[in-house]
Amino acid sequence: MAIASGLLAITPIFSMDEPTVGIDPQGAKEIREFIEKLNTDFGQTVFLTTHYMREAEMLCDRVAIMDRGRILACDSPHTLKEKLREIPIAKIEVSSTHTDFSFMETIPGVVGYSQTRNIQTGITTLKVMARDESVFSDIASMVNKENSKILSINKAEPTLEDVYISLVGKGFEEAEVSTNE
Repeated sequence: MAIASGLLAITPIFSMDEPTVGIDPQGAKEIREFIEKLNTDFGQTVFLTTHYMREAEMLCDRVAIMDRGRILACDSPHTLKEKLREIPIAKIEVSSTHTDFSFMETIPGVVGYSQTRNIQTGITTLKVMARDESVFSDIASMVNKENSKILSINKAEPTLEDVYISLVGKGFEEAEVSTNE
């Protein structure tokens, strides 16, 4: 209803605040398609606020990353991600869903990290950005001290989520429970 009422007055800029929050996957897909159609078919500029970085990457020509009311960066998703190409990013799979990975914040050289826990498989996936690749051996040592086992370490391409983490400078937990990835 909020979207429909917003369309009653045709304006050059259409503002949407978190349009897919709390929407089922099919409904969210339809809203994203509608946003694209507003822009491509009707030439409307859509000003979108969202915490879903994948959604911003799919829909936006320009993204502004904000923290505490300040714009930290503003550019195309591609350009923002390109700026991280020099930072080593690794996806580390660990056989544990119980380990507290807050020790990551104490390891010198860790720029930021996120984690996804899959309780069904017993695997936690860490995505870590580091100042240099030597940091990954320190992480491996800490994981072993926690009595967990590293299953794999792979290089990862930067995402808008990585851009956000590198700019805001905080680790965060993406999901406590994940059934499929």
